[in-house]
Amino acid sequence: MPAKKAARQSVKRSGRNRSARTSTRTTLANARQSIEAGDVALAEPAVLTALSGLDRAVQKGVLHKNNASRLKSRLTIKLNRLREAGPDAAAAQEPARGRQTRRRTTGTRRRA
Repeated sequence: MPAKKAARQSVKRSGRNRSARTSTRTTLANARQSIEAGDVALAEPAVLTALSGLDRAVQKGVLHKNNASRLKSRLTIKLNRLREAGPDAAAAQEPARGRQTRRRTTGTRRRA
């Protein structure tokens, strides 16, 4: 296949994938926020939409099925903990932590 055609196809596919990936991340974030809010009535429909969004992303080839399965499992575990804990669930959960990766400063090299 000519490189120009491959480049055109790549641009088209990345646009489609970006849309699906963004909507999936948004539904996941909404579900997590509703769980952290501690309201079961608000969290249940948000989690259901996130689960169906993950399934849709797998069908479109945006996510691997095992990755989606892991995310779905973690969401349902959090929702079940929220159901068991009742109204005091917001205080019982762990505090949300940001990304915890060490970043290298420029100029450093990894030593073998």
